[in-house]
Amino acid sequence: MVLNTIALGARTPEEVDAAMAPFVAADGSMVPKVADLRARGWVAATGELTEAGRAAHARVEERVESFRATATEGIDDADYRTTIRTLERCAANLEAA
Repeated sequence: MVLNTIALGARTPEEVDAAMAPFVAADGSMVPKVADLRARGWVAATGELTEAGRAAHARVEERVESFRATATEGIDDADYRTTIRTLERCAANLEAA
């Protein structure tokens, strides 16, 4: 998710943290994850994906799409959207509690 967030345009650890906030504990940070991606050579000092990072992102994206296709096989778009809206509502209810 962090690699995808960077691919979508987040350039600083703070931007990554802001984008990932719904998925991280209130006191959490993605700074160590960004540092790991930089150490792998996937993220440049400018915060953009390197060529190796774009290749890694493409590999991950392909695997996610394959997994998603398997998971949703036989489920029509309307049912899928209803499921997602229901889960989002459940999450919002729990956050409010």
